[in-house]
Amino acid sequence: MVKPSDTVIVLGDFNLAGVSWDLIDGILVPNSSRDLFNQFLNDLSDLSLYQINSVSNNLGKCLDLVFVDDVSNVTIAPSYALITPVDSHHPPLELSLINSRNSCCFISKKSRAERYSFKTADYNKLRLEISKITWPQYDGNAEDSALHFSNSLRHIFSKIIPLVKEANVTSNAQWFTGELKRLKNQKSKAFKLFKKSGLSSHYSAYSILRHKYNVLNKKCYNNYINRVRLNIVSNPKSFYAFVNTKRKTNGYPSTLKLNDLVSSDENIIADMFAGFFESNYSASSTSSQLNSNLSSYPFFLPSFDCIRIPSITAADVLIHLNCLKISYIAGPDAIPTRYVEAKKKAQLENEVISKK
Repeated sequence: MVKPSDTVIVLGDFNLAGVSWDLIDGILVPNSSRDLFNQFLNDLSDLSLYQINSVSNNLGKCLDLVFVDDVSNVTIAPSYALITPVDSHHPPLELSLINSRNSCCFISKKSRAERYSFKTADYNKLRLEISKITWPQYDGNAEDSALHFSNSLRHIFSKIIPLVKEANVTSNAQWFTGELKRLKNQKSKAFKLFKKSGLSSHYSAYSILRHKYNVLNKKCYNNYINRVRLNIVSNPKSFYAFVNTKRKTNGYPSTLKLNDLVSSDENIIADMFAGFFESNYSASSTSSQLNSNLSSYPFFLPSFDCIRIPSITAADVLIHLNCLKISYIAGPDAIPTRYVEAKKKAQLENEVISKK
């Protein structure tokens, strides 16, 4: 989803040779006699997108167009740092994005997200604080009780669990070896040197490193694919990890909008989903109304009055907690299975002490 701080850029070879662009009051205005072209460009204008590229080819045509939503935030100029022959119909362009908005495009050490470090937490102090949680009377309302418990845990976590900075995620793929990483760094340095100097000798050095990198990258990738294929039965996680790298999007959106509420916080997103699904059910339906609606159903169905919520004991909860694996990731509540493992260990210690 587009955030207010985002910059929208739509660019490519539109190949509208029958359109000329006139500069009027600092804005490029299209001029064409074809109705189809005018309708297309008017639709883009209705979306508040403005064309900013005025660099024409050797025939005086502008085939590569750049549409932006903020003309003061993006600039276009001819590019002179060339590494391939110039296409006479498509001159190379250099796009510059001016970071004039409050958002930052790059992740720095200061802007990295923080998370709770449950690995270094004091679990004895944590258990003591949890044992002090008071339970108000909610008249059997499970939702209010769960919300009270969740808010209490978050408050305790903020006091006891230390915060650590999220590590920078590496962009290297899973098949990268040490030699491949070294070649990639050398190739990048050689390209920067050529772009700065423009010398043919520097371009030759860059070309040699680029060829070595491409050959080794292909070899490492094929070896990785073969390992995943051979170990798909014994290690299916590696297969699905590879599949996830090929996906263009995550399993859930990073930003969610519901009515007038927009949030990127996982806890708030979970609450928004819960609120949306809850709004699709009416609490005013009675058993007689439901039974009357089911009376015309051609098959036998038990009465609505027969449906009972099963009783869940503390022993049932403990059984399912014991089935959790420490490799499971934390959910939106940010409580990892490592904490559950510590709780089980403490319970076993208490049982041993009580038997002595």
